[in-house]
Amino acid sequence: RKGLAVQCKKNKNITLIKNNTKSLSLTDIKIDHIYRGIITELVYLIMLEIVHSTIHILPESPFHNNKYLTVLKLRRNEIQHISPSAFHGLPNLMHLDISSNPLTHLSNMTFSMLPVVRRLIMSNTSIMVIPDDLFYFNLNLTFLDLNNTLLDTIAGIQPCRLSSLKALIISYTDIALRSFSNIDIKGCFPALARLRVVESEICCLF
Repeated sequence: RKGLAVQCKKNKNITLIKNNTKSLSLTDIKIDHIYRGIITELVYLIMLEIVHSTIHILPESPFHNNKYLTVLKLRRNEIQHISPSAFHGLPNLMHLDISSNPLTHLSNMTFSMLPVVRRLIMSNTSIMVIPDDLFYFNLNLTFLDLNNTLLDTIAGIQPCRLSSLKALIISYTDIALRSFSNIDIKGCFPALARLRVVESEICCLF
């Protein structure tokens, strides 16, 4: 039999995941890292979710053979480092969630090979700075969640590149409304309908 063998922390039984699997959710999985090729044989994956693992690093191109993947959720793990090419080989990815990980920084090339990504969730991380050009190639981005990070400025976002952005969540950060004082919000974000700056205040722009 071919497939991916996994063992969960709470369940000692070994489970074989079939090669033609399209949706896979792994919770409390006993794995410390995703090395290149670990899910290579699961070429038909459309949705992959890994939650509550001990993964601490995403190496170069671990998903290089998963070209049909549209949803990738890697929340609530222990990821501290993401290789600049970690998300290469995912031309159809539309939803990426890397929230609730102890991330402190990202390369400006981290999302460069995700041309159709629309929803990007980076909340509950320790990211302090948005690198210049981080979203340069993400022209289809419509939802960006930076809630509860250590950001104190949106300087690296380069808003005029994100003309499709409809929702920007930056509550529970050190970013104040003054960050937008010199920005023509509707001019730079023509599609923006939702701007959340603090949890108790939602600014709707129409």
